[in-house]
Amino acid sequence: MATLQPTSFQFSQWYKYDQGGIILHAPANSGLYAIVNIRPKKIGNRMFESVSWIYIGKDEESIRSRLLEHCRGKGHNPSCIAINNPTHFAFVSINKGPQLDGCEIASIKEYRPACNDQHT
Repeated sequence: MATLQPTSFQFSQWYKYDQGGIILHAPANSGLYAIVNIRPKKIGNRMFESVSWIYIGKDEESIRSRLLEHCRGKGHNPSCIAINNPTHFAFVSINKGPQLDGCEIASIKEYRPACNDQHT
């Protein structure tokens, strides 16, 4: 089995960031997750999606439980997450351990989310 390198994964598709979306789509296993704000942006005559990265985190037991904590205003930096108007989340399932930690650090460095204050 190949070792997962910090930059060798892709987040899932985007899902609506609310309790229903989290319960329906987020897995109850370990991994990495991202909370973002996606809004339409018009450039010329074309519409695009503008993604603002709000928070990237990990959970060694349940991505679903951790995202529900955030959605309920608990967890790391809740006021920062709330004022950045989260609309969507994505995730990647990764076993707990050094590779999960490495993926979190690499993702925070790459995407520079507004509400992460560690690893920057």
